[in-house]
Amino acid sequence: MPVRPARFPHRGATAADAFERLASQLAANGVTLNADSLTLGVAPAFDPARERFVDSPGADALLARGFEVREIT
Repeated sequence: MPVRPARFPHRGATAADAFERLASQLAANGVTLNADSLTLGVAPAFDPARERFVDSPGADALLARGFEVREIT
């Protein structure tokens, strides 16, 4: 299935408008929000030897607050 390019955001759009465009784009590419998991944001690289994120002090700060980094399979 070919991936359809996303359209550019429109000026003055609300968050709800942006979400509707996102959901529409995902649906056009076979992603169903009710069945598939969606995570938005960056995925920083993790250095397991140092037990720290690479070039991401903000993510390291979350580790210091007691958050656990889970292995992604």
